Amino acid sequence: MSSKSITEWQQPLTTGTTTIIQSTSNFNCGHCQKHQKKGKQPKINLIMCQTGSVVDLFCSSCWDTQEFCCHDCQTIPSDKDIVGCDSCGQWSHNNCQIEIEDVNNYICSCCITKNERAIPETIDQSTIDVNKQVEALIVSNQRTIAKSEASEKLCEALLQKHTISQQELETLKMEKSSYISATNRTLQKQNDQFRILNEQNKLYAKNNDTLKTELKKVGNDLQIRKEATSLLGAQVIALGKRKKEHDGMVELMSRYVKRHKTNCWLYIVPDGLSVVDAMLWKQYECKYREQGSSQTYSADKITSKVGNVPLWDSLSDLLETVHDLYARKK
Repeated sequence: MSSKSITEWQQPLTTGTTTIIQSTSNFNCGHCQKHQKKGKQPKINLIMCQTGSVVDLFCSSCWDTQEFCCHDCQTIPSDKDIVGCDSCGQWSHNNCQIEIEDVNNYICSCCITKNERAIPETIDQSTIDVNKQVEALIVSNQRTIAKSEASEKLCEALLQKHTISQQELETLKMEKSSYISATNRTLQKQNDQFRILNEQNKLYAKNNDTLKTELKKVGNDLQIRKEATSLLGAQVIALGKRKKEHDGMVELMSRYVKRHKTNCWLYIVPDGLSVVDAMLWKQYECKYREQGSSQTYSADKITSKVGNVPLWDSLSDLLETVHDLYARKK
């Protein structure tokens, strides 16, 4: 995983550098996380991005396909207007802040300035590097002598330790023999327990077969009872239909008797009433009865001042009184 994304590295850098390197070794790309291999080519192009001791490596494929936004005009130029530096790999927007005539083997101004400053420093640096190598060889020789003396002391210590190890080995052999004897006794005890468990398992298996046989009988009995229950259910449904028809006939006969019985009050809502009139009829428990060719109307929830139940000769008079009472109630 890289410390920065490719987009962050492709912005103007105040600290850190980017460099195109032709590597002869395999590496893992910090963007696509793929292990880049040399294959048939002896070298692989990669972009090394460094800030101090932090280094990110990206393959050229990921670096080139990353969308570039010009930091000067804040637009995304077309591919033909983008020129890459062959040294650091940074992109430049041609004909924006700069005009690049030769786009082949282009080196940006930052890399040119950096290379000019590095020329005089290279000679002095080579001399310093040689002196450092000599000093490193001297220190390495001294370390080799010290390691030789330490090796002799280590051999003596190892010899003494080997003698002690032989004594400990004899002790371990005796302990091993005792352990094997105890283990054999434990195994014998476990074998006896296993034999008892095996006999019990056979007994359980026999009992299990008996239970399976009884369970099969219970299942057959349950199936017979289920079929009988289904038959009874059909009979219950048939009886229910007959009861419903009987209740309907009783209700029809009851209505017929109520309608033709002399001086019998009927609470049925008369045909032709509006929704409001039907609601008020039920609310005040209105009723009527037929006496010959005439009808008399009354209401259980309407009483006169003296406590009597008033009577009306017409339905319109009853509805007018009911509407008046309902309006007053509001």
